[in-house]
Amino acid sequence: LTPARIMEVGMGFMASKTLIQSVDSGVFDYLDSHPQSTAAEIATAVSWTTEGRAAVDVFDTLVALGQLSRTDSAEGPGSLTCKYSLTPESSTFLVKSNQTKYVGGLLSMANTRLYPFFARLDIALKKNIPVNEMYDTGKPIWESLYSNPEKLESFLGAMSALGTGDGAMASIACADVFRKATHVVDIGGAAGSFLCAVLRAFPHLRGTGYDLPPVEVPFNNYIKAGNGDASKLAFVAGDFLVDEKFPEGDCYIMGHILHDWGTETKQMLCNKAFASLPPGGHLILYEFLIDDERRTSVSGLTMSINMRIETEKGYDYSLRDAKVWLEAAGFADVHRPPFPAS
Repeated sequence: LTPARIMEVGMGFMASKTLIQSVDSGVFDYLDSHPQSTAAEIATAVSWTTEGRAAVDVFDTLVALGQLSRTDSAEGPGSLTCKYSLTPESSTFLVKSNQTKYVGGLLSMANTRLYPFFARLDIALKKNIPVNEMYDTGKPIWESLYSNPEKLESFLGAMSALGTGDGAMASIACADVFRKATHVVDIGGAAGSFLCAVLRAFPHLRGTGYDLPPVEVPFNNYIKAGNGDASKLAFVAGDFLVDEKFPEGDCYIMGHILHDWGTETKQMLCNKAFASLPPGGHLILYEFLIDDERRTSVSGLTMSINMRIETEKGYDYSLRDAKVWLEAAGFADVHRPPFPAS
C-alpha cells in the first residue's frame, strides 16, 4: 500500500497547469504548422526563455502526458536540440484551427475562472453560497458573464468545447432519435457547436439555437466561420426561464443546463419541454451524470461541487434523479443510451 494515488490526485494541478499554459501559449498551434521543431524553436516561437531547463521540462512533461512525441538529438534527452511533434490526441483536440474538435477553450476558461474560484471552496462549504463573480459583485452569474464581452467569449468558448465533443458522441448514442427527427432545438445552446456536430452527422435536420440575446452574434459568427450550414441553422433569442414555451421542434437538447438550477427549476424546465414538444417528440439531456449509487463518477460529483461554487442552488444528478423529473413531466421511456467509449 502506497500513497501514490493520493499524491497523483493531490498534486494533479501541476500537470493541469502545465498543459493549460501550453495551450494558452500556443505550443500546440505552433507544432501543428511546424512539426519536428526543436525545444529552442518552440520556446522562441511562444516567447518563452531558452535559459535553464524550464521550457524543456514543460515539453517533456507533455511527452509524459501523451500530448507530444520527442525525437532525441545527439545531445540526448533534456537538450534544447531535441525535436517535438504532436500526437494524434493533441493534434485532434488541442489545435485551435480544428474548431469542430478543439477543447482548449474549456481548459482556458477552467484555468482563468474555475481554478481561482475553487480556492474559495472552504467558504462555499461553510456558508452554502456561490463564490464566483457573485461573491465579489453581488450580481447573478449570468448577468456578470453575459454583460462582459470578454467573459462571455471565454464562457462560450468553453461551452463550444463541450458541445463539439458531446455533439459527436450524442450523434452516435442517439442516432435513432436524430434519424427520425426533423428539427432539433438546443435549449441554452450557446454558440451552436453541439447543433453543428449533430447536423454534420445528420444533414437532413434543421437546427435552432435558443439562448439569451447576447449570444446571437457569437452564434452567427460560429456558423459563418464554416462550422455549420447557415441555410439549416437559425437562432432564436429568448429566456428559457421566463418564456411560456420553447421554440418549435420535435427534438430538444438540454446540455449542461439542468445542473445550473435547484430541484424546482429543474422540474419546471422538464415540464416546459414536455408541454412544448409535439406528440412523439424527444428530449435529450447531456451532463456529467452521477452514478445512481454515488460511488464512482468523479467527473459528475466534482462538477456538482463546481455548481455549488458557481450557482445558488444548482447540482449535478443521476439518471435515477432525472427519471423522477422527466416522468413527472409526462415523458416515457427515460433511459441512458450506451455512449461511445472514447
